[in-house]
Amino acid sequence: MRLFSIFLLLYSFIFWAACNETIQKDALQGYWQIDKVTQANETFVPATGNIQFDHYTLVAMGKGYRKKLSPSLGETLITSRDRSDFTLESQRDSWQLHFQTPWDEWYEKIIRLDSQELVLEHNNKRYYYKRKNLTDGRP
Repeated sequence: MRLFSIFLLLYSFIFWAACNETIQKDALQGYWQIDKVTQANETFVPATGNIQFDHYTLVAMGKGYRKKLSPSLGETLITSRDRSDFTLESQRDSWQLHFQTPWDEWYEKIIRLDSQELVLEHNNKRYYYKRKNLTDGRP
């Protein structure tokens, strides 16, 4: 019986550690291109002529902002004037981006984040992003 209790305790610890997996917070920084959006067994892929990028900037411990960028005809990126400030927050067994603008407030749950992939969930939709390395300012 004692061996069973030790096994159960060890199994519980491993399960707890897997559920509380930390994310690579620094991997959020940079350019991301939306690959697809899923909702209720449907998949939506952006039109090829409508490329947009999200740029995440981390400015302090757990704080940052997101800006939208679009390619222009001259092969440079046009940045929107607006930015969405966020705080990276741990909620139980997940991480969320808590956005606040003068007009609205919302959360986006981080499903996956590593150096090449970002998956966010908001309003029953999943947004799949892939990393874009835009070092020279061109897509």
